Amino acid sequence: MTEPTPKSHRWTLFWTFIAFWLPPLVARFRLSMVQGLALEPVIDLRGVTADALLSGVLAIAFAALAGRSRWLVFPAVLLWALLQHANAEHVLTNGAELDYRYAEYAATSSFFFGSVVAAALSVWTLAVLVPGLIAAGVTLRSEPSRRAWPAGLPVLLVGLLFMWPTNWQRQGWRQSNVVNVNLSTALSSRADKPVDHGAARPPEVARALTADLSGELVVPQATGPRNIVVVLLEAHTGGYLDSSAEFHDVQSIVKTPYMNALGEDNVRYHTLIHQQRQSNRGNYAMFCGDYPALDSASPKAIALGQGAERRCLPSILAERGYHTSFMHPGNLRFMGFDTFAEQAGFDEILAVQDYSRGQPHNAWGPDDKTFISESGDRLIEYHQSGQPFFAVLFSTGTHHPYAVPEDYKPDDDPRARAYAFADDAVRDLMERLEAEGVLDDTLVFLTSDEAGGIEYPDDAVRERISRNWAPMVMVTPEKANLDITEAHLSSDMSLTILDYLDLADTAPHFVGRSLLRSYADSTWLAFSNTFLRVSYLLSPDAELLECDMVGENCTLSAIEPGKPFGPKRDPLPIEQARKDLLFAFFDATSRVGGNERPTHFDFREHDMYHLSKARGRSMLFGGQYLDFEPGKDIILNLGLKSKYGRGIYTMRVATSDGNLYQMSSVSLGKGDTDHFQMRIHPPEGEGLRRLVWNVYGRPRTSGGWDMWVTEATMDVVDAADAPGDGLIQTDWQPTPDGWTSPVEAPLVEASCEDKVCFRAWSTDLVDPPRRLLAEVDVHSKSLGPLRIVARQGPKEKAGKDVRLLPDGRAKFYMVVSAQEGELRFEVMPGRKHEPELKGDVVIERVRFLRPD
Repeated sequence: MTEPTPKSHRWTLFWTFIAFWLPPLVARFRLSMVQGLALEPVIDLRGVTADALLSGVLAIAFAALAGRSRWLVFPAVLLWALLQHANAEHVLTNGAELDYRYAEYAATSSFFFGSVVAAALSVWTLAVLVPGLIAAGVTLRSEPSRRAWPAGLPVLLVGLLFMWPTNWQRQGWRQSNVVNVNLSTALSSRADKPVDHGAARPPEVARALTADLSGELVVPQATGPRNIVVVLLEAHTGGYLDSSAEFHDVQSIVKTPYMNALGEDNVRYHTLIHQQRQSNRGNYAMFCGDYPALDSASPKAIALGQGAERRCLPSILAERGYHTSFMHPGNLRFMGFDTFAEQAGFDEILAVQDYSRGQPHNAWGPDDKTFISESGDRLIEYHQSGQPFFAVLFSTGTHHPYAVPEDYKPDDDPRARAYAFADDAVRDLMERLEAEGVLDDTLVFLTSDEAGGIEYPDDAVRERISRNWAPMVMVTPEKANLDITEAHLSSDMSLTILDYLDLADTAPHFVGRSLLRSYADSTWLAFSNTFLRVSYLLSPDAELLECDMVGENCTLSAIEPGKPFGPKRDPLPIEQARKDLLFAFFDATSRVGGNERPTHFDFREHDMYHLSKARGRSMLFGGQYLDFEPGKDIILNLGLKSKYGRGIYTMRVATSDGNLYQMSSVSLGKGDTDHFQMRIHPPEGEGLRRLVWNVYGRPRTSGGWDMWVTEATMDVVDAADAPGDGLIQTDWQPTPDGWTSPVEAPLVEASCEDKVCFRAWSTDLVDPPRRLLAEVDVHSKSLGPLRIVARQGPKEKAGKDVRLLPDGRAKFYMVVSAQEGELRFEVMPGRKHEPELKGDVVIERVRFLRPD
């Protein structure tokens, strides 16, 4: 017969349950009070029930596992309470529960000290912690029992309340708990589902993912050299500008009067949509001209920083002589901004260490006036230099918990204070730039990296979508003044800038529409909120589809045309085809791609390089880790001339995995020249990846060596255009300038042993010139290194180390300083440190060329 559970043990289980239940209950009360939410029994009771269920599970688990270690209840309740408090802070800032997929950010110093620690220094921390810890202390009055768990079964019955349907019109956190939301995400996420990237895209998706410049220009293009400045105010929202709020019929306690007035005098956009939440997603969309991933927890900015291929706006502008600068007063390692900015092509990257601490200052960085003022100093310096520039100013002062002086509007709402302070900083910047003449030839965008949104206690739908609403004010040197209501996406930024500069043809891989143009028709727009786990599809017919990330909960509404953030929501029946189209956008934007890669590279930073004896060997230039697609050939061109002194240059062409294609070491005397061309033709069906091309120089004279670079280029061409079928084909143009017709050299020696072949040619030089140019044609039938040497007697006059691939043909030129007598030219296996040559090597011809 089973012994009944002692009464004291049942009370221990009860108080343990209370200890775990009180923290989420207090956090929930805080959220409702701060956001001014009226109690709705059906809605809020569901959330309270979710808390009770999880607290009951924790209490039973603790009773069953804790044994006599009663004190463990304290750290268990403490950790649970801290989770609830952190979740409440996240809801207040982002409108959604914590997401386990972004837990890595919590470990960074910026997030931990900037948000976690700052949030912990609050009276609400004690309010959440103390009741639970007191209840936990009560449990110590009696012994816990492993047989006490049956007393908790009634608690688990409340789980039946989860059968209540959720209300899409109300905030999700009111109807759930952070734990069960994350469990649902883990079990139902589409992130791990396979995507057929080769599948044909629906025409609506294909059109949205192309560059569309068919509209009529309403903002004039640049009439001369122009600079570009983009100011990103952290989490600024379109509804914070009164004119945009009035257009969409919304109200916000946050106001930015200067930006609103500036917009009324210039170009203002009332319906700019951020396609995602999180700063790195917004930066990627704006400066790489691409959709961010709509349904993935892995931002494309991270993938770009890790080596994914995308040619972004800063790289394109840098190629056209722009100085590109990314200014951010925080820790750039947070969210991978350091590697993103570098891979995107910014020349100058400024971070927290480049700015004053300011007053106030928190772990996110200095206040906005300090950051924006010091960044303004740099903009003026750029302008005075005369070089065109593209600069991004990305602030942090409006990030929770807000860096605002205590005496600045102390009685206002904390968030309203922060944006008003940032608005003042923008005013100071613009007035200063105007006074210095910078605005006379500079296009300025005032916008944000993501949207913080507007709180609607009685309309969760409008609150959710407002967190995709970006502000946009554009100030042009041409003094354009327009009120634009057409809907645009943040990814339209890059195409717009190139359209303004009349450079749009340089980036056909960018997507979207130019903000400078008015279009006769609308297009499909897709966007998401990774925090709220919700996605949207806006049709040209003013129909808005809203779905969770897995398509299980969806609503379709008719809205007022051009006003997705407005109050009108007339329900419509949903067809499966509409949901399928949304998820077609998901799949088409799930990875970095769509890049139109450059086909020509010029690696010369200077025409002349001075090399000193003290520095020894120096790297002059090279293509480091350049990736190319299958079906492409690479043509390398190098031309050098020794102007003063003597030296040796070494060229090495290889792949990053160590496969050496070519290595040449050539001596140049005063006035000597050398020319080289190499064509790399990968095997059919394979791509050559990560090509490394380096050129080193070393002087041989004590005074150093001046070397002029006449050519140092790389071209990418279609493999189908390649003559022949060799893997490597080196094929110079006709005889280089400055040399007479070639003189054939006879074969004087040949031998083969174990497929290792030796060939030698020679000619007698009578009254020789000081220099000769040797031309060698080689055909290889196997992989292996070669050493090509020119000798007079035992003395080596010139030499090259090369590697050929099977069926590779090569033609080499070598400058040789010659004397009277026999000049012998030998081709043999490579040096001892190279792998042994295996296979036939056929030397087809050797010729000697004399100078004119």
